[in-house]
Parts: sequence; C-alpha cells; structure tokens
Amino acid sequence: MHRLLERQLKRHAGPVESIPEGWQSFIDAVNEAYRQADADRALLERSLDLTSEELIERNQQLRQRIAELEQAGMVLERRARQVQTITEIAQEIAAATELDELFRLVVTLVKERFGYYHAQIFRYDPELNAMRVVEGYGEVGEKMKAAGHNLPYGQGVVGTAAATGEAVLSSDVSQDSYWTPNPDLPDTWGELAVPIKLRRMEDGEWRDDVLGILDVQSDTAGALSEEDQVLLLGLAGQIAVAIQRSQLFQQAQARARREQTLRQITTRVRGFTDPEAVVRTAVRELGTALGRPAFVRLGSAEELRMKQ
Repeated sequence: MHRLLERQLKRHAGPVESIPEGWQSFIDAVNEAYRQADADRALLERSLDLTSEELIERNQQLRQRIAELEQAGMVLERRARQVQTITEIAQEIAAATELDELFRLVVTLVKERFGYYHAQIFRYDPELNAMRVVEGYGEVGEKMKAAGHNLPYGQGVVGTAAATGEAVLSSDVSQDSYWTPNPDLPDTWGELAVPIKLRRMEDGEWRDDVLGILDVQSDTAGALSEEDQVLLLGLAGQIAVAIQRSQLFQQAQARARREQTLRQITTRVRGFTDPEAVVRTAVRELGTALGRPAFVRLGSAEELRMKQ
C-alpha cells in the first residue's frame, strides 16, 4: 500500500486491519491512483531533466556554430582582402615597360603588402645552370643581386620549382633536409617558390615556359600555407603576362629605332652619286647609331667565305 494512503487511513479510520472489507476495492483504487501519480511525477521530472540536458547541448552546438561562422567570415574577409591586394599589384605592374622596373615593383609590393619576411625573383642562368637572383627586397636583396647569388637548378625549393614548373612549399625549413640556409636571411623559417610561367602552343601542344621564380620567405614556422600558394600562383600568371608585354614593348622599340636609323641613313645618302661615298656614309652612320664600329666587306659570296 502507498505510504501516504496508509498514513491517511490510520489518521482518519484507525488501523488498516479494522477497515471494513466493503471498502477494500475503493482503497485499492485509491492506492493505484497514488502509485500512478508517483509514476507520472517521476516521468515528468525525468522529462524535465532530459529537456534541460538537451537545451544545454543545443546551446553548446549553437555557440560552436556561431564561432564557426565567425571564423568562416574572418577567413572570407581575409581572402577578399588578399584577392583585392593581388588585383592592385597586378594593376600596378601592368604599367611597367622595363623588366628591371617590373621585378623591383613585384618584390616590393609582394613583401610589403603581404608582410613576408623576404621576397625575391630568380631567373635561369644557362652559363651557370643555376637560378640567379635578378631582384630582391631591400638592402639584402641588392647585396645578393650584386654578389650574383644563385641556387642549383633542380635542387632545393627554388631549383625544384624551376625544374618541375610547380610550386614548392616548405612551411618549416627545419624539417626540410634539402634546404640550405642563407646567411643573409638568418630568420627564415618557411619558404615558398612559385613558378612564373607562360603557356604557349608548340607543334599542336600546349607547353609551359618558366620565365622565373617568385620566392617568398617567412620568419615563422608554419605561417606559409597552401592559401599563400594559391594566391601567389594567380599573381605569378599576371607577372608572366607583364614580362611578355615588357619584352614585346622592348622589341617594338628596338625595331622602331632600327627603322628610324635606316630612314635617316637613306635620307643622308639619297643625294650621293658616288657609290663609295654612299657606302662610307652608310657605314659611318650605322656605326654611330649602334655605338660601335661598323664595316662592310665587298666581294663575291665565295670570296667572302674565304675571308672568314
């Protein structure tokens, strides 16, 4: 019998044993009602406990999701700034017509806008079979360029990127057994070499010409990531186009100078009737235009071959 019912019966009707049998079915029904009420209350309390635990769990999940969204928003904002920076750099280097000016702009803007420890550009030197620095940031870069600093082709971060045409990332150089330290850059802990390459069609197939290597370095291990790699690969494509544009511009200027020189020479000898005077004047003017001595050999093809 339920304890509460038993106490009430004792208080109002005396000992349970003295209760008439006719009341027993009623007492049993009341007892079952008390028992069911206890069961319902226990179930309700359990439900409240579960609901509270679920609310706490859902609250934690919500907080975690908010944190993830905030982190994602920060990442998107950072990437948007980086893309904007890449666009601005590409626009600035597009105006460069001289390669030296172009390379100087690239290393300066990349180093300062992205906050890298160092930035430099290498190009292949066939005489050395090595990658030689053609531009570097600041006094250190000037020192390395003046010293003809170079790295073996096909080896290390820069040499491998040049040989394979693929970016090479060493986020922690202390873990790279092939990495060679540079005494001029003692605080380097990470390095990323990105090929500057231009795609062209040859014999019906697309080929990549590696025009140089954009190399950046970090003074913090693990700071350089694949995100930097993707961004700089995009910039390297813009640099390759700018290099091609500069080369075409220089070729066009050289061709224009040659044509102008020929026109000037033609104008000066037009009134001459003496062939020797025409030749002497043309050679003299050509030497002046070229800035070095010029001469003409006369004779048949066979005689000229014998003189060689």
